[in-house]
Amino acid sequence: MAESKGKVAIVGSGLIGSCWATLFVSAGYSVCLYDISTNQLETSKQTVLKNLQKLKSEGLSRGITTLEEAPSRIATTMMLNEALAGAIYAQESTCEDVEFKKKIFAEMDRYASSEIMLASSTSTIPASKFTEGLNHR
Repeated sequence: MAESKGKVAIVGSGLIGSCWATLFVSAGYSVCLYDISTNQLETSKQTVLKNLQKLKSEGLSRGITTLEEAPSRIATTMMLNEALAGAIYAQESTCEDVEFKKKIFAEMDRYASSEIMLASSTSTIPASKFTEGLNHR
């Protein structure tokens, strides 16, 4: 198995988080999916593997990770600090609610190293609305 390019934390493992995880695993990164539901985490992991299989079968896969390697590149956790530990990048993909995003980004800021890049999948809320006052902004 090729060495991982690094660890990526996916915060929120719904549809958008699963798609981000698919992208990063395909590109050779290890991902750690974080969510508050074990059922959602397992569903997300299976979704990522199905996405990779579909991309491969339709000739659309441009990633370097093989289907055999993929399962070992996906970890899951219900502990945010565990998801962020050692990560080089974190992609937040939670609900589109400014108060919730403020809370989750404050937690991410508390646990993340100063070198990690924190990103959001927000579609309608300016990041400045939920990152005010963060230490690593």
